[in-house]
Amino acid sequence: MWPQYAHNMGGAVVCGAFVRAGLGAFYVLGRRHEEYGRIFLKVGVIAGVLASLWMLFPSGHFSSEQVAEHQPVSLAAMEGLFQSERQAGIVLIGQPDVENRRIDNPIVVPRALSYLVYQNWNAEVSGRDREAFLSSSAYIVGMLTSTVFGVYPNVLPAVDPANSLTIQNASASTYGMTVGLIWRSIGMVLAAVYFTEHPYKAYARVVVSHAEWSTTLTKQALTRPSR
Repeated sequence: MWPQYAHNMGGAVVCGAFVRAGLGAFYVLGRRHEEYGRIFLKVGVIAGVLASLWMLFPSGHFSSEQVAEHQPVSLAAMEGLFQSERQAGIVLIGQPDVENRRIDNPIVVPRALSYLVYQNWNAEVSGRDREAFLSSSAYIVGMLTSTVFGVYPNVLPAVDPANSLTIQNASASTYGMTVGLIWRSIGMVLAAVYFTEHPYKAYARVVVSHAEWSTTLTKQALTRPSR
């Protein structure tokens, strides 16, 4: 696990270095503590550049290899890969279109991802749809759960605890909770019906289309003149 640890620590150094450089720039531009500001700027920029290079190689390279071997779903998610692909390129920039499962207006370095991960220009990079969906869902649930436990009983903490928004002073009245429960129950039933009926109709259309295609082929075979 050392590549992942080294990569994470490199990221911490990059973050700290640029925070220090930003603080130095604030001092210099504000003409306060200018001597210290210049030291902060110099040390922060140099450390940030060196740490950024460290993030690319060797820590980034070996960490990506480790992710590809043990967490292929994470690699696909990081690189915006919706499906398995040979000669996979690295997407530098683009707009994810989740509905159509693609990257719009991408700027891609062809075959670069296959080579960087497997040292093979023609290697296949896996994009696992079901696992990626489940992993993303679990991550979101875990993140929200940890956030709730971290701020409980606060909903929106304030500098002065007396002004914080908590689960007690933010809660609705009994009447409001009752009405909300009724409407949410109706909404959940409608959502369940929709998400059950929609895939059924889509599947039914496929079955009907296949049946019509089979019928057409049968008619053509029966009406074809014998030689």
